[in-house]
Amino acid sequence: MKIKALLLALALILTLSANVVPVGAAEENSTDTETAEVLYGDANGDGAVNSLDAAAVLKSDVGMISLTEAQSTAADVNLDTKVDSLDAAQILKYDAGILKYLVDAEEYLIGYLVGEWLTPAESNSAVSCYEFVRYNADGTVEKGLKVYELEYEDEVFVETDPSCQVTKRGTYTVSGNTVSHSYEDGTEETAQFKDDTLVFTETTYIESLGEIVLEYVYEKDETEEYLTGYLIGEWLTPGISNSLVLGYEFVRYNEDGTVEKGYKEYVRDPIIEDSSIDEASVETGPSYQVTKRGTYTVSGNTVSHSYEDGTEETAQFKNGTLVFTSVINSEYLGEIVLEHIYEKDE
Repeated sequence: MKIKALLLALALILTLSANVVPVGAAEENSTDTETAEVLYGDANGDGAVNSLDAAAVLKSDVGMISLTEAQSTAADVNLDTKVDSLDAAQILKYDAGILKYLVDAEEYLIGYLVGEWLTPAESNSAVSCYEFVRYNADGTVEKGLKVYELEYEDEVFVETDPSCQVTKRGTYTVSGNTVSHSYEDGTEETAQFKDDTLVFTETTYIESLGEIVLEYVYEKDETEEYLTGYLIGEWLTPGISNSLVLGYEFVRYNEDGTVEKGYKEYVRDPIIEDSSIDEASVETGPSYQVTKRGTYTVSGNTVSHSYEDGTEETAQFKNGTLVFTSVINSEYLGEIVLEHIYEKDE
């Protein structure tokens, strides 16, 4: 209720600060609303999708206004046949650039599904285990477990080739943002496509707690082909800053298969102290200090580096980041695994 109240307050502020197209205007301006193409998210009928539409959805949700049938169709961006604060939140995320797609369109999803989708790994010192769903272009689907054995190489744990145990086979269909599975054993299940993930739900009953709904979230396993192209460019750690210098660790991947690793620094002008001046305008550089050069190869979601000084290291591509790991030994804590996370400098 607190979240809905906050969103409603936002709706009122937006209404006061801008002219909202009156709800119902779409009826007056159109003589053929039944055949008009739906602009999802355009709840107020002004031909654009922005925070004003979220405001209209919220006011409709609490009964302050009524939407026409066409506006209600456009406002139901999560395709659950209801117009409520969840739709308003999705419109706001889209307006802010958090969501790439406002509506998880069927046409987009059909092509994007093909490939493997994985749950987060469950790991110990010997194996990493994933639950997977594999969608094939011919409309068939497989579900099961994918297990990697871990080997300790060059002071890091490396996943070997996986073994797959298929527990279910069947076919799938797509309708809106819903994926329906029909398995050979006669069972069926559905998943919802939300924020680039597949969410399967399962209801179970526990005597002490009653009915509980469990969610299983799968993310697409980015393929080697995708990663090879996406790597090109600079990847940076979060900046380390003081009053004079802003520094990053960087990895630069080149199209010819070479890689450079080192430090990237911007020097600030200490004379300028006016906080109103854009920070970028008082930085000079950057200057680069390359500490390693070599070549790289991609296998699955693993990037392997071979440097000119004879050293090697690997990085895992996870959730749009590159994760390098290193192992150190502490006298008091024993062996510690450190993660160094790099994000692409878009």
